Amino acid sequence: MIIGPKQEGNWYYDMLNFISQGVFPTDLIRDERKRMALQSQKFVEVAQELYIQGIDNILRRCVPDHEQKAVLTEAHQGISRGHFHGDTLGKKILQARLWWPPTVLKDAHEFANRCNVCQRLGQPIARDRMPHTLVLALKPSAWNTRNKYILVATNYCTK
Repeated sequence: MIIGPKQEGNWYYDMLNFISQGVFPTDLIRDERKRMALQSQKFVEVAQELYIQGIDNILRRCVPDHEQKAVLTEAHQGISRGHFHGDTLGKKILQARLWWPPTVLKDAHEFANRCNVCQRLGQPIARDRMPHTLVLALKPSAWNTRNKYILVATNYCTK
């Protein structure tokens, strides 16, 4: 039996125990056991960690309940310090090949909406945005047949 924090009723450890040893949680009724057996076909155990294989055939590491807040915090305000909106935050988590039951995107939205910094700063308004101006305009007469390349400079700011 694989032991984990708050093991009773925890989807991660229940599924990991079933995948590795074929042991159902004791509190499941017959229909729930059938459902768990069907759902388990998408999961794989690698080095006592649970992974799910998506429809794109990419293995994503399943994140236990007690690690989810740390993952959300790191993706939202960690090293990248992006303070991204919920959609982008959820996509970043999925692109990092992490997953938890279907609430990843909902949890990301809720986390971003509760962020104190994001609430104080809000969305940039139109007058604060940088104007898009043409840096250099080339006239057709400026083209020379001896030149092979055109140098283009772009001033790009994120967010």
